[in-house]
Amino acid sequence: MGLRGLALLGVMLAIGCAGKAEKSVQVNSEFAVDTLFTDSDGYTIKRFHDNGRFHYYVTPGPAKTIGVVQNGKAKFDDMIETK
Repeated sequence: MGLRGLALLGVMLAIGCAGKAEKSVQVNSEFAVDTLFTDSDGYTIKRFHDNGRFHYYVTPGPAKTIGVVQNGKAKFDDMIETK
């Protein structure tokens, strides 16, 4: 994922992407993966809910998810790399 993909993900997180998904697929009894939208360059923004938070990722792209964590008044991005 290039700078455009990262910028797209950053904008998505900034506005929250709390809207309704275009498509939702139940992966197992605990997780559903929502497809939010696909841009004109073919990047698709997806999310899943885990431990009370949404995690977002871009396909195609590196195996990373980004979520927002709130600790009291402070909020910060939580990036998780997977193998």
